[in-house]
Amino acid sequence: MSDYLSPLTVADNTGGYSVFDIQLHERKFICPECQKIIRDPVQLPCGDRCCKSCSRFITSEIVQNKNDVITKRLQKDDQCLTSNKTEKIGMQLLVQDTVQMIQNVSWKCRLCNEEWDTAPKLLDDRGFKREMDLLRVMCIEWSNNCRWLRPLKDYQKHLDDCHTSYSVLCDKKISSLSQLNQHKERQEICNYVNELTKTIADNESRVATIVSSQGILQEELSGIKEKVDSLKHASDDGTLVWRITDVSEKMADAQSERQTSIYSPPFYSSSAGYKMRARLYLHGDGDARRTHMSLFFVLIRGEFDSILKWPFNHKVTFCLFDQSGHNRHIIDSFCPDAKSNSFQQPRSLMNTACGIPKFCPLPMIQQVDDNYIRDNIMFIKVVVDFFNLPYVMLPYEPFLNPGLPSHVRNHMLKQQLYRYKQVENRSTYYQHSEMDTTGQEVADTRHVADATPNDTVNQRN
Repeated sequence: MSDYLSPLTVADNTGGYSVFDIQLHERKFICPECQKIIRDPVQLPCGDRCCKSCSRFITSEIVQNKNDVITKRLQKDDQCLTSNKTEKIGMQLLVQDTVQMIQNVSWKCRLCNEEWDTAPKLLDDRGFKREMDLLRVMCIEWSNNCRWLRPLKDYQKHLDDCHTSYSVLCDKKISSLSQLNQHKERQEICNYVNELTKTIADNESRVATIVSSQGILQEELSGIKEKVDSLKHASDDGTLVWRITDVSEKMADAQSERQTSIYSPPFYSSSAGYKMRARLYLHGDGDARRTHMSLFFVLIRGEFDSILKWPFNHKVTFCLFDQSGHNRHIIDSFCPDAKSNSFQQPRSLMNTACGIPKFCPLPMIQQVDDNYIRDNIMFIKVVVDFFNLPYVMLPYEPFLNPGLPSHVRNHMLKQQLYRYKQVENRSTYYQHSEMDTTGQEVADTRHVADATPNDTVNQRN
């Protein structure tokens, strides 16, 4: 006994389309014979529409069979003809009578009771078919979580692709009980295979959904890790030591303009203070492009901005560390312009960057034995001066050991500032003493130590 698999779809190709909730559609789209959505619509002479495959049932009842009319007429009279002449005359009369009866036959539509004198012709209703192709229908398996809702013209393909099952058909008769048992076992196996196939398809769909969700979660996790890493090393004392890795690759990106600038991790003036970051152009920016390294300061919108003092007016110092141990650090600073939008309370994510376009000549960091780049790593320090230190103390803070706690560094700064003021006071005292001994009236020549040089400070969008 041999078995084979035959495909069976949810909707048979005979009759109309089975859809979910037929009551949602207008009556003109429903076949009066099969009570389904019309498939391949045809139109009767009376105007009624039906499926092309259903029309044979309707016309078989509309059109009376002419052969039946002749047969009924032949059986009407039981005549005994004894002569050929009489038989011939009788046959002629019979034919004439039959033709007259056929000519009097009429056809009647059982849907609307309209009568026709001639046999009805079925017309392909192409205009109505175009209208039906655009009719949106719900899949018959809607209650089984199939959410297909599209035009009717795509429905059969959906059924063939998504709702095809298989049944076992036998091409031989079962002649014994053993064969019946074998057939039953095979049918059970085939049913089990069908269930497994459906389960596998469901699992594959779930796996695809999980993989997609995993990708989204992985991206979110990467973003969270990046935020955690930035917060883990974030400073909250107004200083930032920025460790820049892969400098040569970043320099190449800046030269080719793939990525002209990079941002430092954010840092804070205090736990509830200003949020800031640095922006570095390794190959220069604006007029300094290809000649200098440009370094800028950026204010970021923070959680405590509404209680802080604005505009931001604290001096900012940049320092590029010399890693050779000779302490030839490159140091420069600038004072904020209170009128600039760069130092007002941020209204967007970040303010316009402002800083020193010509911070460092490029040849200084492009030497073979570069003291500022070691192992493809560069260190830049950013210091926000909240002590209003005199300009002459500008080099002192970067020379402090970055490994010291912030309170220790602040204490050392205060000590150095105290010593500086003592020296300044003694110098002022000696100047006044000399004036007293000579009796000359001279203007006070006290040195204004905290006057800053007239540095050029540029803004960067």
